[in-house]
Amino acid sequence: MADPFSIVTGCVGLITAAGATTEAIKSFIRDCRDARGDLTSVARELADLQLILELLKDDGQGDALPNSFQAQIDRIVKRCSSVVRDIRHVLKRCKAPSGAITWAANEKKEVEALRRELTTYRESLSLTVETTTLFIARSIKADTEVIRNQTQFIPGIKDDTEKILEETQRLRVSHQPEDGNIKRKNILIEEYLDGLTVCAERVFNLLMTALDVVTGTLNGGK
Repeated sequence: MADPFSIVTGCVGLITAAGATTEAIKSFIRDCRDARGDLTSVARELADLQLILELLKDDGQGDALPNSFQAQIDRIVKRCSSVVRDIRHVLKRCKAPSGAITWAANEKKEVEALRRELTTYRESLSLTVETTTLFIARSIKADTEVIRNQTQFIPGIKDDTEKILEETQRLRVSHQPEDGNIKRKNILIEEYLDGLTVCAERVFNLLMTALDVVTGTLNGGK
């Protein structure tokens, strides 16, 4: 079972791998100018991924999440690392003198497929950062005395939760299987999105329950 430390370690390793792949992209573009347009979007994905991983790593609040979901985060980070490595390996295969021809003929499509997969994982991890923030807010405000004094913050948390649930559903719809291999990968994403949904709904339900308790106490005291 994953723990916060293993998630942090995985994030650090993936940040390093993303940086190495970005350097590989720069090097390849110098040798194959025609690939610049294709690889710019990949470089952007890697930059966005690194930022999200820094946030996930620096939160230091992974232990606020359910153990089962921590394990799912760990699996997503590992799969994402595999995709990043695959991109770098494809570029390495194209370093031969005929690299530009090889890129245009075969590898361009493979890298684009990897970029789409990377986008899905990156968006999922972005939602994880938002969900972790909700759990931190829940832990801070779960105390009824705190909620009594900060009920004005509840609508904002409710809105944030609804946005996460909407974005999770969007990802679920957009990530449609195309072949057997992608279907297997879809299972990982589906399980992960299910975990995100459960976490977000749990935060919302706990806060609403606590708010009901406080409201009842306040009304009873009148």
